[in-house]
Amino acid sequence: MKGAKQAMTLDKTLKYAGLAIAGGAVGAAIGMLIAPASGAETRKLISDRIQSERDEFLKRLRRDPRREEGYPYSVISA
Repeated sequence: MKGAKQAMTLDKTLKYAGLAIAGGAVGAAIGMLIAPASGAETRKLISDRIQSERDEFLKRLRRDPRREEGYPYSVISA
């Protein structure tokens, strides 16, 4: 009895895994069909965006908050 129950559970698991893979493939295909730009253009846009976000992050990291207007100077300890 236990073996038959495990076989049914395995069958259900494989069924759902197959459906998930098929759904992912269909979604990927639809995404490629309706994409607004080619793969090379999209990768370039993503790369440029990552680079600009990185540059902005590093700029903020290097900024000295004591030079900002409204900085509470009383917080600076000698």
